[in-house]
Amino acid sequence: AHREFNAHELAKPEQPHRILLFVSTGERYVEIIADHQTHALAPDGAWKKIVDRFLTTVKAGRVADGVLEAIAACGAILKTHHPAASAS
Repeated sequence: AHREFNAHELAKPEQPHRILLFVSTGERYVEIIADHQTHALAPDGAWKKIVDRFLTTVKAGRVADGVLEAIAACGAILKTHHPAASAS
């Protein structure tokens, strides 16, 4: 996941703000990978909170909800720290 994330970062340096939600069901492992700037700007514990909530939702049998909520939470961090440029 880290290698693929870095490859995308190198391929499109004009899009520096990235987050990858990596979920391995076989290994029962979840990780959020963010570019250095976005990772540093997020509040302490933000990534862990998203992963913990994802795991709780998945364990309750609501996998799709867990994925969508995690994506929305990661998107909120991006929007807060890297708002989209206006299309004027």
